[in-house]
Amino acid sequence: MTQSDSPSTKLSFQTKGNYKYAKVPGTSYRENGKIRKKGTIYLGRVIDEKNFIFYNKDRGVFKYDPVNNLFLEAPETYTGKLKNDQRKKPNLILDFGDSYFLSQLIHSIKYNEVIEAVGYKNSDTIYSMIMFYILTNYSCMHCSTWYEGNFAKILYPNADLHSQRISEFFKYLGREDVRQKFFRAHIDWLKKNICNDPAIVIDSTGLPNDINIELTNVSNHNGKISNEVRLVSAVQRDSGYPLIFRAIPGNINDISTLSTTITTLAEYSVNTDFTLLDAGYVSEKNIDDLYEANIDFVARLPEKLKIGESY
Repeated sequence: MTQSDSPSTKLSFQTKGNYKYAKVPGTSYRENGKIRKKGTIYLGRVIDEKNFIFYNKDRGVFKYDPVNNLFLEAPETYTGKLKNDQRKKPNLILDFGDSYFLSQLIHSIKYNEVIEAVGYKNSDTIYSMIMFYILTNYSCMHCSTWYEGNFAKILYPNADLHSQRISEFFKYLGREDVRQKFFRAHIDWLKKNICNDPAIVIDSTGLPNDINIELTNVSNHNGKISNEVRLVSAVQRDSGYPLIFRAIPGNINDISTLSTTITTLAEYSVNTDFTLLDAGYVSEKNIDDLYEANIDFVARLPEKLKIGESY
């Protein structure tokens, strides 16, 4: 067992087999004639000793600050995988075709440019998660098991699909700046490679759930009461490709989301000139706003409104 120098003098390291482990040794004291220790902290396997990156089952991959005794998030490029110890490995039996096809498709249509614009530093993790969500209907608790038996393990060997890393991954994707990067890159790709049509279809759907977040609210949609989050989507009319989506509180009516959706599209350089609307978006104010903005529209009328009558 060795104890390191400089700022890491609080840490001690021990090599077991081909791997190094670390801990904060704590202090010794005497009690009833016996030597005991207190304050010992098990850090786990050493991933990067110089930068104080460790892995254990409870915390996953993390960075430890030995000066202030703090546990911090490790950069996403670090994984909890064991390094190759040069011992002979068994042959792998993997499900080959599905993830290989998707990987080739993504790169052949150059959609990898959109994925990489998101800026997540461990690209193997984001590609593996894309494959997992497209190819399976499992919950994330099964992600690592799927990865071990799929060709994605060969395509993206540095992916880290431990539960803690997946949580950090979703937290990163949920940031507003990251979402804006994605939409901007996606819309640029769509204009360049698919279609530049400014005509759109706008609609929303409810996502029923009982999660205790500010977006979950009681909704009355067409007389149906539910606890939900509303998802507003804008789709390019001619290509059928999605442009953007917005999650809004479940108690917000469709009527109040139209102008915001069109304004948001304009921020991504989609200058809407025609829109198809469901009845929930039709109101006197929205129609006036569309006329004022020189946006043509086709809409399904609400039941209460008849041709020749006004609100």
